[in-house]
Parts: sequence; structure tokens; C-alpha cells
Amino acid sequence: MLAITGAMNEEINEIRRIMAIESTDESGDTLIYKGRYKDKNLLLVRTGVGKQKAQVALRYLLSHHAITAIISTGFAGALTPELKVGDVVVYSSVICADGLSTDCYDADPRLLSIARECKAIEFRCGLGITGLNLAAGVWEKRKLNETTSAEVVDMESYWIARVADEYRIPLVIIRSVSDALVDSLPELSSWRRREVIPYLLTHPGQGLSLYRAVLRARKHIAAFASYMMEAAG
Repeated sequence: MLAITGAMNEEINEIRRIMAIESTDESGDTLIYKGRYKDKNLLLVRTGVGKQKAQVALRYLLSHHAITAIISTGFAGALTPELKVGDVVVYSSVICADGLSTDCYDADPRLLSIARECKAIEFRCGLGITGLNLAAGVWEKRKLNETTSAEVVDMESYWIARVADEYRIPLVIIRSVSDALVDSLPELSSWRRREVIPYLLTHPGQGLSLYRAVLRARKHIAAFASYMMEAAG
């Protein structure tokens, strides 16, 4: 069965709306929707944000369900000026920014080939990098690009790829840009509603900009995921 993953509700809600949900399974921060998209059976998984939650969620998923392929989706920060909010990047490979995890995980050739045929939305293929913390500042994002040549950064993809590789499950990673290179993000202790809403109420200008960016990014994620669910499911 095909599994689609995203770290936060905001990254999977558009996909959930186009599915026919049959059941849910919740364990800690891991939330799994079992359902159908058209004639395809699939699982939609909210993993939670960051290394530990991503790994826990993937291990729970793969130990409880017979998964044949994983499509990891979500938001990412742009590390190059060419990428704009809403642009979609299909990871050809993903690396880690912690300096200790030196493996590079490549996209599954079959899934990558299917992704390259997508006509639903414009996209590009590129190198992704996963950080242990949010890459919130412009200087930090520029530095990541200069030292690694990565085009986008997120907080889960490398760890999802590592667990998928352990279980020998084919994986492709598809991310939509939620913040351009020149955008600085608020450094919150978490992105839960109780943290985000008070910040946005006191920073209405930035809040509106972030809201619009999230809407555009998640719309494009859903468009690409819809194609992949049909083509790869």
C-alpha cells in the first residue's frame, strides 16, 4: 500500500480533503488516515516535526502496515534565489546538515521517473538537506547552500529516508517552498497552534504573509500528490 507523509496538519490537510477516509490510527504525534483516492487504497500519515518524531512515525507505520512505497511531502525553505514560494522541488537526493550523519539517500529510480512525468504542476528536481533545527534566517539559508549546494531545506526528509532505507521501502520526497531565500521565519519553540497563534496576533503583517505562503505551498503539494497517488499507487 502507498503511504503519503507530512510533518504537520497544514501539510496534509489538502490531501486529506480529497481522500475518502475510512479509519484513523493515532499514536503520540503519529496520525494515520486509511482511505482511498479514486480507485487507490492508501495511507496518509502525519509524522510530527523533526528528527525524533519523523523516525518514530515511520517505524510505527512500517511495523503496522504493509507499505510498498512512500511519498514524503511537506514544506521546505528555499536556499537559492530562483525558488519562489509555492515552487515544487522533487528531491533527487537528500543529505543531513548535522555534520555527523554523512549518508546521502537517493530517490527511488522508479518513483523519481514517475514524478518527472508530472504535468499537473511545474517543478524542478534538486538536492534537499535536512536540518536538526529550523533554518529561519537568510544568512543561515545562504550558508547551507554555499557549503552543500542544496536547493531546499526541511526538518524531516533525511530521517524518513534513513528509516525507509532500513526497511527497503521505495521513497520519493516532494516539497513545496513555504519561505523564499529572503524570507525570515519566527524562531518559535514549536509550530503548534498555542505557539503560532499568539505570535501571529502580535505580528499581523508577517502573519498574513506566512498564511498566504502556506496556502500556496499546500495547494501545490496536493496537486503533485494527487498525480503521484494515481500514477504510483
